Amino acid sequence: MDTQRGIYENIDCLRNQIRFHQKIAEQIFEKIEGSVVVDSKDLKALKSIDEYGRVIVGTNIIMGALNANVKRFLRKHRKSLLHKAVFGYVLGSNYACEQKYLDKLRKLMASRDVVFLGGVIDPSQAKGFYRNIINGVLISMKENNQPLPSINYPKLEAFIAKIIGYPND
Repeated sequence: MDTQRGIYENIDCLRNQIRFHQKIAEQIFEKIEGSVVVDSKDLKALKSIDEYGRVIVGTNIIMGALNANVKRFLRKHRKSLLHKAVFGYVLGSNYACEQKYLDKLRKLMASRDVVFLGGVIDPSQAKGFYRNIINGVLISMKENNQPLPSINYPKLEAFIAKIIGYPND
């Protein structure tokens, strides 16, 4: 085991290549002392979470589903998570499905402390035909006076404050 990693009290399972997801992970990492961020692709290599007092799990929505690597991690460590302070958040731009995503993550985590932080539709992250579809969705939303998806930063700050205020046994 890496001795540097052994000093951490928390683990934040999230962060992937999507820019805004990484930004959220970094904000949590900066504000919660002793946090370590694990990329969703590296979760498989994490054999045990016994050394961590709190677990913060973030997932983005991919094609209407929670991140598969995060789901596998939660299933693998389900018994250990029952004995820890567990917090979760979902990043997604489909507000109509907010409750569905929260329920899925709560069920996997066995935790009530789950929050939907919103999301961003970013055409620069897509290529070719998909970029055109995303641009069309954004134009349609603007024309119909619908709010554009965004991260709810006040909700993120409240989420972080809740984690900080929770005892880390």
